[in-house]
Amino acid sequence: MPTLEDISQFRRGLTDADIIGSAKQPGDDFVDTHDTYTWYRAIGAAKVPASILELGVRYGYSLIALGKGACDAGSDSLGRCLKIVGIDAETDGVQSNRVARRYLRAVFPEADVWIPDYNTCNPGSVNAILGTSLNKFPFDIVHVDGDHSETGIQNELVIAEQQIASDGWVLIDDIDTPHIKAVADEFCSKLGIIPLLIPTFHGLYLCDMGSKC
Repeated sequence: MPTLEDISQFRRGLTDADIIGSAKQPGDDFVDTHDTYTWYRAIGAAKVPASILELGVRYGYSLIALGKGACDAGSDSLGRCLKIVGIDAETDGVQSNRVARRYLRAVFPEADVWIPDYNTCNPGSVNAILGTSLNKFPFDIVHVDGDHSETGIQNELVIAEQQIASDGWVLIDDIDTPHIKAVADEFCSKLGIIPLLIPTFHGLYLCDMGSKC
């Protein structure tokens, strides 16, 4: 199980704005003031994943940061083969997937972003998109940041548990929201995992599946 110090050592030298760069969209001024994507980059550098799944992508900032961290800590060629998959239903009416796909593929040619048949809280729809049976293609990191309803977060964690590698890391965003924290705590308790709280702006749980009982 990583410690906060293990993760923090990879944060030096860059700001959120440096990491997101030209992918920043108009109006997203939080990129200039928050201190969140430095942590995502650090997580990618600490884990050096070969594959990342994100549930809830919007403009792809978290995936950009995770992927850049992996590449900075890994080999120069990692970005060309890093498997990045995003699932986003665009429920806010913004065609953000096209934007995210463009910026992600500029760095990670194998990246793709998909719209599920219904929404991100339908495990069957998401697993059908991924084209996998249980753990046929496990991901090293699964980031949960999609449907923020209680049912949504519960079902996204079902997907995460199905798609994560046995030693992978499940990241759960928005832990400052009480019902999300409650569901996340229940998920961790069920698996016997003590989550690591990463101090992003909205709070992020890092759940090391390799530490589960």
